[in-house]
Amino acid sequence: MKKKRVIPSWLEKEWQSDFRPCLDLCHESQEKALSKQLTKEQQQEVGEMISRFLEIDRDIDRHAKGAFRRARNELFPLLDEIRAYWREHGYSELTFEIDGKIGIKDINGNVALHAEYEDAHFTFDDMWLAPFRSDFVVKKNGKWGVVDSKQEVILPFEYDDIYRMPDSIDYYVVEKDGKQGLMDIFDKHENNNPVPITMDTIYYVPGWDLTLFSKDGKWGWWWNEPGEPEIFENYSEPIYDEIYVQRSEYRCMDDDYDDYIIARHGDQLYWILYWTIK
Repeated sequence: MKKKRVIPSWLEKEWQSDFRPCLDLCHESQEKALSKQLTKEQQQEVGEMISRFLEIDRDIDRHAKGAFRRARNELFPLLDEIRAYWREHGYSELTFEIDGKIGIKDINGNVALHAEYEDAHFTFDDMWLAPFRSDFVVKKNGKWGVVDSKQEVILPFEYDDIYRMPDSIDYYVVEKDGKQGLMDIFDKHENNNPVPITMDTIYYVPGWDLTLFSKDGKWGWWWNEPGEPEIFENYSEPIYDEIYVQRSEYRCMDDDYDDYIIARHGDQLYWILYWTIK
């Protein structure tokens, strides 16, 4: 690894080394989500936004030309609008109970998952509960797993905790025997494990395609750029004493720093291109 120059003092305020654990953040988000319920009027309003989202999404699939531009200009902003609406107003009633077992409804009140489970996890900033989501984090026989809308098991019921990683579609933080890892269910027929279940804590980094984790007091990171075939090898060994990441509000202000993180090893600071893992 080539040593880079020491971080200049004028940049110190633009970088951070304190991050929220993913599982803590997800638990907190679920509590907020379930503390507020949509009124009928609010549910109708967000339902109309979801219908518009689905209509645009189908139209983009039919007309591939300019798809990314339209997704960026119409689809992604609408997704942010729906998420912001849920953050402000809460959700509709999502679960129902039969004979002591829990099932799940979608936002329109339709049964999405039959009542066979002990508990369910909801991710406040995600859209899985809408009609176009088809995987669910549920608890059975005291353990957590992930199933699809046909109740086919995607991740087995063997984990002590599972949550969808914040701002993610296919990645899950899993905890087992006090250790954490990441699972990717993009191909649900394979249990893809980009970060082994050997880490002490996995952290959320807002505004980056980057996830930090710690093990035995040392830090590493995972570059979660979507669509890359080598994604499952894109994690560094946790060997650093501290990692600094440019705060999201300062990103793109200076392109020289956009792809760098700063890692401290002992008294040395290194500038590292995070997507090269070196």
